[in-house]
Amino acid sequence: MARLTTTDGKHSIETTLTDNAAAAICDRIPHNNKDKGFASSIAAAFRQWGSRLTHNRRVWLHVMAYAQLRREQPAAAPVVPAVPAAAPVQPISVAPKAPAVAAPVNAAPGFVASQYESAAKGLTLSMFFYYIPDVAIRERKCTNPSGFLRTRGMRLDGSVWLMPTGSIPQTLVNTLQNAGASVYSFPYDASATAGLLQAAVEFTNREIAGFKARAEASRAAAAAELVEAGNTTTAQRTYEKKIEAIAKRLENVINQVEKGAGLMRVAEAVNTPSLRSTAETVRAATITKAAAYVNATEALKTIGTTDANAMAAVMAADEGNALIAADMIQDADVDGTRTAEAESIRAAFSEGDDAGHFDDCEEGETHEGPETFSLVDAE
Repeated sequence: MARLTTTDGKHSIETTLTDNAAAAICDRIPHNNKDKGFASSIAAAFRQWGSRLTHNRRVWLHVMAYAQLRREQPAAAPVVPAVPAAAPVQPISVAPKAPAVAAPVNAAPGFVASQYESAAKGLTLSMFFYYIPDVAIRERKCTNPSGFLRTRGMRLDGSVWLMPTGSIPQTLVNTLQNAGASVYSFPYDASATAGLLQAAVEFTNREIAGFKARAEASRAAAAAELVEAGNTTTAQRTYEKKIEAIAKRLENVINQVEKGAGLMRVAEAVNTPSLRSTAETVRAATITKAAAYVNATEALKTIGTTDANAMAAVMAADEGNALIAADMIQDADVDGTRTAEAESIRAAFSEGDDAGHFDDCEEGETHEGPETFSLVDAE
């Protein structure tokens, strides 16, 4: 076993792999993984230069290989509890009491239990539930109503929504029924309002966390595709369009959620500020990448060696790989003045935390097949 450490001493790994074996493992990294572009460029450099590969790139070759080996470890199968079959839905002729909904004891962050009670005063809620048959979806007889319904109330679970009594969207009911969907609505007893508000807030905040995760997965996938394409002008423009679409989708969801939660008097309890922060971060990534790319080009020109000038020319033509440029800048750092410059370039074009491209999955998770941020709601 050998220990490999980068020249700045920040990254180190113990390895039993040969360089050839590490390169072969890097080739197995899925294309939708955040490390694919970086690992592929290093593996390709090894095959071109062999033993003349720079020391830092050799370290990262083994880091990438071991990260992939950890991802390939099989995860334990989850234990799924048995769930009794649901009773068939029966027609409802009177206003029922709400089903068992916990009293608002564990209030969502930013909202205390007494505020749910205050919001519930004078407010009665109705359930709105629909089931759209698969054939109606396939034949596009109706579109997913989730975006619209977020402006009228809050989701309680799946296709079950809460909204103020008297606010059921009758035009939507007619549209869904004409498409062959089953639609049910009925009012809850006023005594259940506080508990129902808390349940809706908790579900919405979980949904917001899901929106954030999918947006980040889509951003990371777009960034990986950009690196893999070599950061060309065309690839950069494609990346920027994808990032803008993700940011706009987040902003649409924020506006919808805030409007619906406002009608339910619980807007302060939903975590839309974190979603707005994610949208701003996603947009900032394009600005950071562009600045870092230009800085890398100028740094290579300053170094002035034959290889650096050649790479600078490639970068200036928008055909270079910023991560390889960062390695060249790092390798030319003889007095310690360019380390921070190289690190800032890597930070802009690499996915992951400050430790570099180490696997950031929880145990048993995998990056393979990430759930990306679709521009269409999914039930």
